[in-house]
Formats: sequence, C-alpha cells, structure tokens
Amino acid sequence: IDTVPLSDIISAECAASSLLLPGDIDVTGISDEVRGYEVASVGPIRSALEPLHVAWPLDVVQHGYKLKFKRRGTASSVASVPYADLGAFTGGEFEGRLSSTREMDSQLPCRVSIKYKDVGREYDIGGQYAERLNSGAINIESIELAICLSADEALQKAEVLLFSRWVERYDLAFSLPPTYNNIEPADIINIDAGNGTHEVRVESISYEPNGRLVCTAKPNRSTTYTSNAIGS
Repeated sequence: IDTVPLSDIISAECAASSLLLPGDIDVTGISDEVRGYEVASVGPIRSALEPLHVAWPLDVVQHGYKLKFKRRGTASSVASVPYADLGAFTGGEFEGRLSSTREMDSQLPCRVSIKYKDVGREYDIGGQYAERLNSGAINIESIELAICLSADEALQKAEVLLFSRWVERYDLAFSLPPTYNNIEPADIINIDAGNGTHEVRVESISYEPNGRLVCTAKPNRSTTYTSNAIGS
C-alpha cells in the first residue's frame, strides 16, 4: 500500500487554513509515513492534526518566525545544566533548584486501547491494546483514530502511549540564568540535580524581566517512543 509522508500531510493541512505559507512552517524533522488518514473537509487545523499527534507524538513550537514540528524521541540533548546553574534567582528568597510533583498511580492508565482502520482487514475497524500489569492502576484509556494502520502498528502506538503516560507522570520545575536563553520548548536537556543527572523535555519557558528562564519539563526517555510489539 502506498504511503504519504506525514510532513506532507501537516504542510497540506496548514496550507488549507489560508493563514500559513509554506515558508511559515518547518517539518524537516518529520520522517514518518502515513498509510491513510480520514479528516473532515472543514474545521480548525488543531482538530485535523491532533489524531496525527496521538499516533506520532510531536511538539509544535515557535522557532524564530516559523512554526517548527518536532518528532518526540528523535532529538538528542542540546544542553547540559550543571548543579551550580540550577535554581537561578535574583533578590527575594531562594526557591530551590528542582521541584518535582508526581501524578498518583491510580490516576494513570493500566491499559491503552486503540481503535483504527485495519489495512489487513479491508479497512474494517480493528482494535489493539497495551497493558501494564505491575501497578494498582485500574483506568482504561480508549482512543479512536481515523488512521489506516496494520495490527502491529496499532499495538506499537498503544504501547508508546501507555509507557509515555507513566514516564511523564512527573512534572518538573526549575529556573536557569540568562546564559541558557537559546533553549526553547520541546528541547531535550540534561540536568545535574545533585543526586544524579536527569534527561528532560522542556515543556514551557517563562522569560522573566531579570533575565531568568523559569521552566517546566517532563522526564524524557527516547526508548519510550520505540516499540517492536506484534499485534494480534
């Protein structure tokens, strides 16, 4: 079955908005292929791209004067932050170097189930699920994708979603000095927190008047986005 580059679909959807020109977006980091994808003829760009974001996790960030699409799990670290640079502050009271909050295990899914258009069964609706057995979680997350997939691809995507939910159950917050102003959301950085080095994916950056970068991040593990599961 012929495939279409995911980057071409993203470009076409953005162009259909009549708000973005080809030079306004950067999809050079997207190399995935799509077998088929059903989308409504009208509607906002977000609703058209969200199913693709679920199937192929990516981030969309402002990079200069462009919107840059970044595929998760493919980028390497762009900076290493030593312990001395962590927790930058000016005046006031020291707020700590790295704060972490964790979502309760009971709020996370023990199973992620995906319904999709099965290319091996004449595009009939198929179902695959990935399950985590060694936890007390009982939630089941069900996702319907109007995307053509094989059984293997669907199960692999279910595994990626399930494991990423658990890896990213931590919310991290820290501040950096102005020397790190080249960092942008979706970048991968290594942080020396004193008790070890943590690889994180930056989620947001607030640029303070004093030059500090107040950041939020999620733990990053590139292997989370790779699966060799075989569907039933």
